[in-house]
Amino acid sequence: VHGDFFSVMPRSRHALASALLIAAMLVSAVLGSSAPPAPAPALSPQALLCENDLASLAELQYPNAFVMLAFGTGKNLLADLGGFDYCRALANARFCVVTGELVLDVPLGAIKNGFCVPSSCTGAVLNELLAEAEGGNSSFARAFAAVLPANTTVGFYGGAANCVDEEEHRWGNIGQSSGAIAALCVLGLLALLVVVGSVADWAVHFESDGPYRARDVPVIARRRVAGASEDMATERQPLLSPVELEGGSLNRAVAAAAPAVPSVRSKRSYEKFSKGLQFLLAFSVSRNMDRLFAPSPPLLASLNGVRVLSMAWIVYGHTPLFLNLVGMQNPLAFTGAAAIAPMVAPGTLNPYRGAAYSLGFQFVLGAEFAVDTFFFLSAALAAFLTLTSERPVPWGLYVFHRWWRLTPVFAFVMLVYSQLVPYCGSGPLWFLAYGMISSHSSTWWANLLYINSVYPSKYANMYMPWTWFLGVEMPLSLLVLPPVLIAYRRSRALGWAVVAALTLASLAYAWWAVATLELNNYVLGPDASATHDYGTDFYTKTWTRCPAYFVGVAFAFVLEYLATHGNRMVRIPALGRAALYALSAVLMVSTAFGLTGQYEHATASPWGTFSKSRAVVYTVLARPAWTLGLAILTYVFASGDGGLVAAFLSASVWEPLARLTFCAYLVHPVIMFAVSAASKRYARAWMGMRLSC
Repeated sequence: VHGDFFSVMPRSRHALASALLIAAMLVSAVLGSSAPPAPAPALSPQALLCENDLASLAELQYPNAFVMLAFGTGKNLLADLGGFDYCRALANARFCVVTGELVLDVPLGAIKNGFCVPSSCTGAVLNELLAEAEGGNSSFARAFAAVLPANTTVGFYGGAANCVDEEEHRWGNIGQSSGAIAALCVLGLLALLVVVGSVADWAVHFESDGPYRARDVPVIARRRVAGASEDMATERQPLLSPVELEGGSLNRAVAAAAPAVPSVRSKRSYEKFSKGLQFLLAFSVSRNMDRLFAPSPPLLASLNGVRVLSMAWIVYGHTPLFLNLVGMQNPLAFTGAAAIAPMVAPGTLNPYRGAAYSLGFQFVLGAEFAVDTFFFLSAALAAFLTLTSERPVPWGLYVFHRWWRLTPVFAFVMLVYSQLVPYCGSGPLWFLAYGMISSHSSTWWANLLYINSVYPSKYANMYMPWTWFLGVEMPLSLLVLPPVLIAYRRSRALGWAVVAALTLASLAYAWWAVATLELNNYVLGPDASATHDYGTDFYTKTWTRCPAYFVGVAFAFVLEYLATHGNRMVRIPALGRAALYALSAVLMVSTAFGLTGQYEHATASPWGTFSKSRAVVYTVLARPAWTLGLAILTYVFASGDGGLVAAFLSASVWEPLARLTFCAYLVHPVIMFAVSAASKRYARAWMGMRLSC
């Protein structure tokens, strides 16, 4: 490839210029260059045949070479899949994705380009040939030398090829996997239980004296407000409703939250059914639909809307991050022009910043605070419902009930993700999906024991990494909250002292870790340390994320005190409400958008344009500040003075959606990654906010 490559090409071949450059790179990688080649093992006969066919392709002598290069091969570095369908339409061609690390003085990132290669070039053969190109000054990378400044160091590392027609994980091959067969059997059994349970429910209806409704007979035995409450785990029943609290009475709210004795119209109440029938009725469609759409108790009903909107924010925030795992067609629109600085002449780069560093994208990155919203909700609901229970809390049953309530659905999603999803897609990038699913799968058991925030030690090695939340929240709810509540019941002062001590200890450790290990608090920025990273040492650790949880516990303490001293919420005058709204807005907006401008200009500092002290203060205090602002809003709503905002968040439309947030949290990353990996082209970023496949 020469510097005047494009100028000497006939006009009729200009359309092929970029494709031929890419082809020359691949041929250079497998055929070598004019430099004396390093000793290499003899190639297999199939590899030699592939070499000859690639050379013929580069010279436009291979049959259908025009279509293969002009339409089938990606022409834009660093990520371009080309025309997958064009290549698959040719009987003598094979579509492969070549990946590797391109180095031009500094690492630029992974190449993920699609190549339409001769059918003789299988994935194994291409990997055999690419193995020869390993090294700091390989022939693959030297193909760039003519268009780079003099003395530029070039390299290509980790070259690998994945060919589409060699995928083992296709739906047609699902019978070859014992795990997939087992997963299908579980799905079939669940479907059978749903059918049988629905029929049994219908039969019970006609055996009763009057019309039967599932809401008259709960799916499980009557719930208590005790610590083993059914809804305390994942449904997180809302706390207070500004509409239902006449006169601000907390006892009315607590009484309304406690389920009344069901008015069963049938001769046989649910408790009198046989255990087997009770089990089948739990799978009834009509019974579960009635429970899904049943009105929530008025206790903190406004948090239904908070839960749904927070989960929607999390999904929105995950969208560009999961798409970026597969690749983006125009990464500069996302990351900025600095990514190509080593490839251009000095002083000729337009130093614009990508959308990832814009004010608008802060709303995407700020979605991480929606996670702290769920820490707050979990703690506030569990603590308040337990403290206001009139019965002693059986802590052993509380621990088991919470684990049992979360684990079956978690295990089911994990089973489908690990055994069935690999067979549910295809395409040029599907190998990435299978690679992510199969990587670190040996640590699945740590997820079900909810120790995945501790083991594996690295966040990057975690299986289903988005489930780190459970590895943080479950130890807090099962191991920390019970002793805290026991201390509070013995003495309110002792309970407050324990919460304050744990919170201060966490903040002190977080301050030390961020400052000493130089953990970058910006998701897209570099960590200064080679052995520590923000995700592993701060973001996913129980002892650094617990302050947000303890804010929820403290909020429950306040509500419990008001419930037992005067039984009345303190009403807030209009001026006071305005001040509280303003304080809450300052706390929540300043945290969600607090990183704006941190990396506005290129800098070698791990703190970007911020000072170290400013970055440390933000990283350590942002999450407790967010949940403190949320607690202020929640109190305003609970006092009956929330107005239109509280009425909107308490609307009945949020109730069924709020009950689905836990399942949405588990499932949405699976769907996102599967859809993006099954795409035939990379996503495009526009202003960092809108992405399409």
